[in-house]
This record gives sequence, C-alpha cells and structure tokens, in this order.
Amino acid sequence: MVFRPATGDSSFAIYADVGSSNQIGEGSMALADNLKVNSDPKRGGVLGGVVTLLFKGVNIGWPKPNKELLVEANNAFKAWGGFAQLREALPEIDWSLC
Repeated sequence: MVFRPATGDSSFAIYADVGSSNQIGEGSMALADNLKVNSDPKRGGVLGGVVTLLFKGVNIGWPKPNKELLVEANNAFKAWGGFAQLREALPEIDWSLC
C-alpha cells in the first residue's frame, strides 16, 4: 500500500524493486498517476511525502490479473488493520485530508 498524506490518495502496488539502502525503490507511472504525482519518467516524481507499507510474509504471486491483485492486496491491508491502524502507527502525519 502506498499512501500520499498531502492529497489523501492511496494505491496498491507490487513491491519488486529496491534502490539504495535508504530507498525502497521506484514506483511505476501508473502508481504516480494514482497518487496524483507527476508521472513523467524524466521530470516527474516527488522526493518525499509518500508512505509505503509492506506486508511482511504476504506473497500474492505473479502473474495474476490486476483485479485479483487488487482484491488480495486490499485483503492484506484490511487484515493488517487498514487506515485506522495506519493512522495509529503514524500519529505525526496530518490525516485531515483522509
């Protein structure tokens, strides 16, 4: 689950890439669009303000139809506690847009 508190937008994403030791990796253009981030591969993106939640031990598998991936990702997020748990885990975030 990837969440952008500044806009209240969120999106599920496949975690399959890692960057340097202080970065998770990079998101797709579709993820950027879902989060209302400039998705231009050369000039887009944001340097911060995005929360990425990984579900340890959850392996949905690949390839699967997009709808099936979304259902399984949503089930993992709900099982973890959903947005209520996310708000509790990150009290320093302004949740007023959500």
